[in-house]
Amino acid sequence: MLALGEREIPEQPKALPKYRPGHPLTLIADQCPFLKKVLEDQKSIFVPDTSREKDWQTFTGHSHLRSWLSVPLKASDEYLGFLSIGHTEPNRYTQDHLRRTELLAIPAAAAIQNARLYSTADMYGSELQKRLVDLQEAETALAEVQETPGDPISHGNSAALSA
Repeated sequence: MLALGEREIPEQPKALPKYRPGHPLTLIADQCPFLKKVLEDQKSIFVPDTSREKDWQTFTGHSHLRSWLSVPLKASDEYLGFLSIGHTEPNRYTQDHLRRTELLAIPAAAAIQNARLYSTADMYGSELQKRLVDLQEAETALAEVQETPGDPISHGNSAALSA
């Protein structure tokens, strides 16, 4: 299975989940030569009639589609995945549809990359905020210890610390 952003295929599940329209579909590239080619080539693909495409029937959850196109989603030379569009009628899409989808993929990939960067920045910001709170609490505790009368630390008595 490949999820957006994954570079390796995790352990294979025992059974494939049944596809339900409107829900995410998990695909296993090793079991689908067509999908494997799409992921490896990272190029635009235009299939006017899927019944003439070798290995199309191995494309789980897509066998009902008769016209399909796919364009890579790339940002900063990083392959993020692909954007695909399918239709149940053969020859529904043209080279112009492919060109327009390629143009749409540019801002889509940038939006995905920006969302990931924002998420990472937010995570680091939260961690930094937590560490700042911890540091402030430690400073407060140290200041309280130094203000305590009779405390060897507050009077600079290092001999009392050794004993």
